[in-house]
Amino acid sequence: SGVVELYLPAGAAPLSAGQRVLLRGRLHSARSPRNPGASSLWRRQLRRGVEARVSVSTASLVGLGPRVSQGGLTRLRGRVREALAVIGDEGARGVIAALVLGDRSGLDEGLREAFARAGLGHLLAVSGLHLSLVALGALVLLSWGLRRIAWLAARWDTRRPAALAALGVALLYTLLTGAAPATVRACTMAGLLLLGLCLARPADLLRPLAAAVLLLLVVLVVLV
Repeated sequence: SGVVELYLPAGAAPLSAGQRVLLRGRLHSARSPRNPGASSLWRRQLRRGVEARVSVSTASLVGLGPRVSQGGLTRLRGRVREALAVIGDEGARGVIAALVLGDRSGLDEGLREAFARAGLGHLLAVSGLHLSLVALGALVLLSWGLRRIAWLAARWDTRRPAALAALGVALLYTLLTGAAPATVRACTMAGLLLLGLCLARPADLLRPLAAAVLLLLVVLVVLV
């Protein structure tokens, strides 16, 4: 079964994830653009798994029960989207949403093709590169900040608490962006390296890589 995208009318009350509704509308399946060479909205939606859409009027949309309380990650993603809404340039807003949230729905076909021609298409999909930059950036900034606290720097190796906090940042970023396999793999490796730093263990790249592969295999077997 595919995903159906719901288009709400202007002025309709917002829906929350998991909320049950009763509605009446007409399903529209994916179709190619009428004009040759025109950008296809449906082609972009199919890449996201959206196979149909339905538009409804306010009168035909009835909520069944109260709004569902959203989880912390859902609320955080909503707040990030609200913060990005102040960016006037639609293209820039779409790129930042793809980098921060892993949401590529705001990228038009021309922008995707421009990144692909430049050999930078992989930057638009959250992967191990993004997770590594986030984890390393958090580690460097937190270490620098903790070193500024004289009494703490005199008693502790500030890299150890910074590594523990950076691990939390990496986990949050992984969950916030949808926990794609490449991001989970990178988070596993980064997490083991950061834990090793917390425990003052020597750096070892082979074992974190093996652990990441094993974790993904276990998840794959469980899901299949």
